[in-house]
Amino acid sequence: MDNQTLTCRLASHGLLSADKTALEAIENTVGIQAQEQAHAAAISIFLRSGCTQEELAHLYAQQKVVLSWANRWTLHLFTYDDWELLINARQGENLPYSYFQGYGEHAEAILDDVNAALIRRGALTKSEIVDIIRTHLPDFSTQSYLHYAIMHSVARTGLAYIDAASPVTNRRFVYAKNFKRISANEAIEKLIPRYLAGFGPATFDDFCKWAGLKKTTVKPFAKLFENVANPVAEPRALTKNRVILGARFDSLMTGYFDKTWLVPADKIATMWTKNGFLLAPILYDGQLVGHWNYKMVGKNVTFTTEIWGACDTAQLKQKFDAVANFLQKTRK
Repeated sequence: MDNQTLTCRLASHGLLSADKTALEAIENTVGIQAQEQAHAAAISIFLRSGCTQEELAHLYAQQKVVLSWANRWTLHLFTYDDWELLINARQGENLPYSYFQGYGEHAEAILDDVNAALIRRGALTKSEIVDIIRTHLPDFSTQSYLHYAIMHSVARTGLAYIDAASPVTNRRFVYAKNFKRISANEAIEKLIPRYLAGFGPATFDDFCKWAGLKKTTVKPFAKLFENVANPVAEPRALTKNRVILGARFDSLMTGYFDKTWLVPADKIATMWTKNGFLLAPILYDGQLVGHWNYKMVGKNVTFTTEIWGACDTAQLKQKFDAVANFLQKTRK
């Protein structure tokens, strides 16, 4: 593992200083992956900013931060402007037909009704979208996941985003009446330097993997990846004898083509589990040395780890104390 590359990337991600606001941390990585795993996205933002739950709640309530499927068609938290940018960059793409679970012939009519209701009402909850689907398919079961394909389709076009403050069990889709359309080429050209600022040093292949864009789509902008400077001059001193944490589904894990810059080859199957989880990394002295998890019960939170390398346990406990404080729990 190249320590200079690792440290420069940690610096780009904001994990060496955490001196940004929550909004700046989200902007810096052009979105935070936010699968519906409790608190993982919020912890990722905290580790990059030192923010509070109240600060995040305020951003969500003001809809300065929104949820949507965009990068790799996975769920992310974005600033509104970055959501527009990613949606514009991926315009013209279609979701795989398999997403519609055999109901593809009904999808166009269902989407027409959902889109019309969104424009008319200004917002729709997931349960209201399911109700519309059932006007077309009375025997529809949510176990088929067709409703997710419909919701993906609504977000893909830029018609609506998800209110990040809405409950996980009944997400609220908000009509984006002021959505600004630009060409895909213009959006990609703006997106690449944003990505490099938050993930650099990085390559053409890294960007394509992170964004989920085809290489042929990005190829006209390949020169933008040349002569990208490292963001720090003396990287070794910034990680020496230091514990650094990432979160589950962290951008460190999703933002690059080659996993081995962060994770030794013999640990890839450990950090990227068969059931689709990306575990939360523990780094010490510029090396990946383990992963961590937590469990909340009532007012308490318990942290568990798997450590395979040297680590400063006192520093690790301090980091967990900080995460517990962010979660407003007592560490047990």
